[in-house]
Amino acid sequence: MKQSRILTWLIFFISLSVIAVDAEQIQTPKTTLLKSRTIPIKPNQIEFSADAQVERVIIKFKDSYKVRIRQNKIISLKGLSVLTADKFLKPYIDISLRRLFKTNSEHNLSRQKEIFQYRSLTELADLNSYFTIEIQSLPEAIQIVNKLNSLESVEIAYIEPSPVPAVDIAPPTPDYNASQLYLNPAPVGIDALYAHTVPGGDGTGITIVDIEGNWQRTHEDLDKAATGFLVGDVINDQSWLDHGTAVIGVLIGSDNGYGITGISPGADLGMVSINTMSTAEAIYAAVDSLDVGDIILIELQAPGPRFNFAARQDQKGYICMEYWQANYDAIKYAWAKGIIVVEAAGNGEENLDDPLYGSLFDTNYRNSHALLVGA
Repeated sequence: MKQSRILTWLIFFISLSVIAVDAEQIQTPKTTLLKSRTIPIKPNQIEFSADAQVERVIIKFKDSYKVRIRQNKIISLKGLSVLTADKFLKPYIDISLRRLFKTNSEHNLSRQKEIFQYRSLTELADLNSYFTIEIQSLPEAIQIVNKLNSLESVEIAYIEPSPVPAVDIAPPTPDYNASQLYLNPAPVGIDALYAHTVPGGDGTGITIVDIEGNWQRTHEDLDKAATGFLVGDVINDQSWLDHGTAVIGVLIGSDNGYGITGISPGADLGMVSINTMSTAEAIYAAVDSLDVGDIILIELQAPGPRFNFAARQDQKGYICMEYWQANYDAIKYAWAKGIIVVEAAGNGEENLDDPLYGSLFDTNYRNSHALLVGA
């Protein structure tokens, strides 16, 4: 009997050893197979037009430092020195410095990072290492960014211009409700009318999230807007309302015999407003609300470096949102989860292969996997 118990315990401990070895053998290849993420290049000094409209500074500490805020202090969970950063940012900690991706807990962000990395075999940024300072003074913002970019612990810091809807430029567009040529076969349209005849071709079974500022959710031709989910507070501005309503009309306008019919009238709809969130937070809020095969549409643009990020009536130089690192990293999370991201290229008439943009739009250097759409 005693020998039997000894044998039982021996088998138990051997099985534990086998499990431990197997787990180690499984984990090691996954780690080594991860495609490394591209580390952004920090500018020595930044230049911004006096006409730039700014809301916030974005700060990304190096992942290896595991920087967090604890008891109103900037600390490194790895025990590395961040004293200079803590001292410099001290005046902002009690006022406006916060985690950028505040809509999710540190634990959930870390857990999702591991899940999405192994699903995509691609190293992802530690979103817990992103912070933001809400600020309205451009000279102060420039001073903050230039100082932070000089610190070893900071991966990159930058000013994010205020995003704007990709609105039409005057004169106003005529009413084309009876002439949706884009639903027709190529080369005139995208052949959505044929797609509607194929099971699932009208979007049934998927959810599309539109990221911008406001929508007329009680419109008589937008039934899916009335039942769709909304994240964030809308922007009380007519241009945001008009643009958002037009976009979701093109997407999910009801197939009801009047008004217009959307490209995907069978799809469900979600809306995420950037009113009280950064673009990166809005993208991640959409990621958290969706599943594999769903779609995120980023209907935003912002002034780019062509005119030193100046706000312009003609929108020249305006570009897509993935130019800014936090937005890019949030889009990469969407891709890693299996979500399709469609991104407006912007109305700036820009060649994204121009040396002005370095390698940021070279997919051999970094690739968000978003569908970047121009017209």
